[in-house]
Amino acid sequence: YTYGPLLALYSFGIFTRRVLREPLVLPVCVAGPLLTLLIVSHSVEWLGGYKFGFEILLLNGALTFLGLYLISRPDNRTEAAAVVS
Repeated sequence: YTYGPLLALYSFGIFTRRVLREPLVLPVCVAGPLLTLLIVSHSVEWLGGYKFGFEILLLNGALTFLGLYLISRPDNRTEAAAVVS
């Protein structure tokens, strides 16, 4: 459960140019695994008998990435200013 938020933070930094609201990052990174735990513990009844295996990592990372996207905003700096900093 701990690798999901790490994967999401890394991929968010690589694939987006959005700015995170820093005080909300920790709650999102805690909520991702908790939501994953909730989904995995009820997957048999909610998803017609499906049991998660290694897909937990992908689900956890996707939920955390979505949460990070929701608490972010576009980077309004110009391209030249972004390269300097």
